[in-house]
Amino acid sequence: MNLLLNFYICAKLLKYMKFLSEWKLKIKNGLSSAAVFVYIVLGILFIVASFIWLDEKNIWYKLFYTIGTTMLAGGVFGSIAKSSQFTDIFSKILRDIIYGKEQLENRNDLEKIWENVTEVLSKRKFNKINGEMQRNIKKYFLPVDHDYYYDNFSIDVNIEYDEDDKDYVIVRETATFNLICEDEKQKIQNKFSCAIKMDMAKKSDTKYQLKKLQYNNVDHDGKHGAIIDGNKLVFKYEKELSGKKSYYIKREDEKRFNIKYNPIKTHIAVWVYNNLKMDITYPKDFELDIRGLGLLNELNIEDKPNKFSNRKVVEYKGLIYKNQGVFVIFKP
Repeated sequence: MNLLLNFYICAKLLKYMKFLSEWKLKIKNGLSSAAVFVYIVLGILFIVASFIWLDEKNIWYKLFYTIGTTMLAGGVFGSIAKSSQFTDIFSKILRDIIYGKEQLENRNDLEKIWENVTEVLSKRKFNKINGEMQRNIKKYFLPVDHDYYYDNFSIDVNIEYDEDDKDYVIVRETATFNLICEDEKQKIQNKFSCAIKMDMAKKSDTKYQLKKLQYNNVDHDGKHGAIIDGNKLVFKYEKELSGKKSYYIKREDEKRFNIKYNPIKTHIAVWVYNNLKMDITYPKDFELDIRGLGLLNELNIEDKPNKFSNRKVVEYKGLIYKNQGVFVIFKP
């Protein structure tokens, strides 16, 4: 009997506490609404008083009028802000201001916004490695340091044995591509380099020659030269470009090297490429293998031999990022 009585008392207490809580909320909302009403009424009274009892030149007129308009505006705004419809509309406007495409294009802190969003996103899945992941994405996948890319990079490669020494091959290459930037005022340091390992006993047998280099069908006038760096012959070229949004570039070069010291030929992106094609012709008794290096999509390789030579056509559709590319393994 006592147990039932205790349950009854507890139930009554809970019901009473719920009743008090509801009334507390109603009183709070009521006072809040009353405060808004009081603001509006007092604002009107101050404005009316300033017009009826005070002269415009009187300092109290300006004080009453300012107080009245401020209280009236605050009351009206407070009343509007309490509606859920206003809250939804206001939230949408804020989202559009912060994240709308048109607004983002006019901001100067996009890099910081990206960092904050990426940090929050990557922490959800990769909390321990999110810092390194964020740095790598920013460095290699985003246009932070460079404002240009290479479009439709095409390379024709012809490999032949050197008749004087079968340990050496002569490789002739023709590369054509478009360099694209969005701002013709952008100054671009267009560079390329080539490093060939040498047989140190026959250093003079390793050679590099730039046959042709054109920008929009005009011959180059950039800085270039070859040096010996340790056991490598290194060729470097540099030219500053500006004044156009697109440059058609054609380069022809010839290399002579010992394949025992250079068993792998690489073509690695120095920045973003959009589409890559390699057309490789080589002797019948010469074997090679082609692999992708860090590519995100599939590398398509076709064999197209003829009576005199072997031929492989390599195509990649899509973006190739810095330090990604293709390498060719020589198997003579």
